[in-house]
Amino acid sequence: MNTRDSESKRGQADSPSDRVDAKIEELADWRGAALARIRGLIKQADPDVAEEWKWAKATSPGSPVRSHDGGIFTGETSKNVAVALNASSGVRRVRKPRE
Repeated sequence: MNTRDSESKRGQADSPSDRVDAKIEELADWRGAALARIRGLIKQADPDVAEEWKWAKATSPGSPVRSHDGGIFTGETSKNVAVALNASSGVRRVRKPRE
């Protein structure tokens, strides 16, 4: 069985874009909505941006990365606290909106 088959059988998505979709659905809260909005804004600003999934290993699921002629940023989440956009200029955190 090849790696792609084994990932599909474990329920992981095949393409980086599919993995981003799955992450957004998995979050199902304000963090998923923030990632979806940021994703849409980036695609609107640069339709040729590529979605990649990097640094996956046994101890970490990896991270979504946006690139176009080089990396633009990664977008990650922490438990109910923040959405972090790691760019070449540093980290920008979006905190959970106050209710």
